[in-house]
Amino acid sequence: PQARLGPRSAGTDIPDPGDAVSIDSATAGGLLSLAADVGDLTLATGSAGTTATLSAADQMFLGSGVSAGGVLSLTAANGVVLTGNATLAGSAITVNNAIDAQTAGAQSLTLNSAGATTLQNVGATTPLAVITTDAGGTTNLNGGTITTTGAQNFGDQVILNTSVTATGTAGTAASVVGNGNDLTLNYTGQTFINGNLTGVRNLVTGNGGTTALSGSITTSGTQTYNDAVTLAGATTLA
Repeated sequence: PQARLGPRSAGTDIPDPGDAVSIDSATAGGLLSLAADVGDLTLATGSAGTTATLSAADQMFLGSGVSAGGVLSLTAANGVVLTGNATLAGSAITVNNAIDAQTAGAQSLTLNSAGATTLQNVGATTPLAVITTDAGGTTNLNGGTITTTGAQNFGDQVILNTSVTATGTAGTAASVVGNGNDLTLNYTGQTFINGNLTGVRNLVTGNGGTTALSGSITTSGTQTYNDAVTLAGATTLA
């Protein structure tokens, strides 16, 4: 079965395509789909201090934004597929399964939260166009793959809960906490590491771009730079 959030959802009328919608948390025994032409979805149960959930026993298809006043939690046994550019917003955001684009490089994901954003693999099967997180809070990476055809812009602190390989055109992060894990940055454009990296074991860069270094770059293991390296400022490697 398929529960489609549009043109009707949980007994709530959607007056016109493109209008914002407010419903309670939704659960589907099979597929769960938010059409791209419906407009953004607000989970009414997600008030401050509570958790609003969208869950599907199969796949979840997101074509637009989903927001909650409290914690936003998405669960889909067979993964989340972006059918349009999607923005997720909440006091914290947890996506419990992999996120992929419907078409390689055609859909982007924006995550806005002042709290913790927790992600599994992103773009491992079908790469996203761009992934962006806002400033404030943290982005916790529990999956080992972040793949986009464009940029990866992490405006907040990135925490590695596993070894991660990030692939795209370019990447930025407010800071990186490695927790003893490896970090591989495969950007075709510029990789900028400005001393805001701690707790990484082995650091590797490559994929034909350039790496700009500044500040103190310290790892507990090795540092391997497989692309052209430039110094953007005084730099110490340790």
